[in-house]
Amino acid sequence: MTMELWTGALQAVLALVAAPLLQGWIKWLKAQMQGRHGPSIWQPYRDLFKYSRKGEVISGHTSWIFRAAPVGLLTTTVVAAMLLPSPLVAAALPAMSGAAIGELLLFVYLLAMGRFCLALAGLDAGSSFGGMGSSREMYVAALAEPALILAALVLMIDAGTTNLTAIGETVRQAGWDWWSASHLLAFLALAVLVVAETGRVPVDNPDTHLELTMIHEGMILEYSGPSLALIQLAVWMKQWLLLNVWLQVMVPFGQGWMFAGLFCLLLALVGVGLALVESFFAKVRIFRVPRMMGASLMLGVLALLARFVQ
Repeated sequence: MTMELWTGALQAVLALVAAPLLQGWIKWLKAQMQGRHGPSIWQPYRDLFKYSRKGEVISGHTSWIFRAAPVGLLTTTVVAAMLLPSPLVAAALPAMSGAAIGELLLFVYLLAMGRFCLALAGLDAGSSFGGMGSSREMYVAALAEPALILAALVLMIDAGTTNLTAIGETVRQAGWDWWSASHLLAFLALAVLVVAETGRVPVDNPDTHLELTMIHEGMILEYSGPSLALIQLAVWMKQWLLLNVWLQVMVPFGQGWMFAGLFCLLLALVGVGLALVESFFAKVRIFRVPRMMGASLMLGVLALLARFVQ
């Protein structure tokens, strides 16, 4: 158990350190594709430092929920990071590579608890934009979760467990034979869900402050100072974790620095893909989001059917 806790702690530290870098990489790429100079890839670290030094302005209409929500959001995200095995930690410490506590369903619902904390905080502030952002966030979550469970079910059936470490080991042992019709469909379903869960275009625009279109920004509009730093860090960590899961359950990574380097390269390429999508596509209307989630749900259903047919 001690080994598992140490492994989980290292995975959480890695997510805390690397998540802002991934966000900075995506924003820098978007700026370059749009012909702008843009911020440095280190800008998210500077933003966190800047927010942590500023004072907070808190409405007198808020309760303890508003103050506790950023801590709850970051805590659930850090615990989720402890559950997710990392190729980088496995390469640095091979003896600890199999000691991760990785329950897929627990991982999913820890992130859902963090979302609940943030939505509750948006409602607690009492502003119209906070309530609108919270309702939209839970609307998207209610559409995304069934598709996520279906896609995850395909992986759990093939691995015979809900343990992320065991699922990753199953992928490694199968090699490229893992790529069947059911897994490809599950991979595509998860791709849509990762975009929705991280609040990126076309579901949401992470850079907008337009009151009538924002989802995530609406919930955190009342936050400032250190609380805003905690929220931003948790959001970037969630993005890091979901992209990690998406890659690890579908690509047969082995152990060692070569595979850790391959993982970093693929993660950087995923960042390029997200930047391309956000540069050439616009955010869709909120009433068209169910079509995307419906497509993801159908891909999950087809993946499950293909699993039993094959």
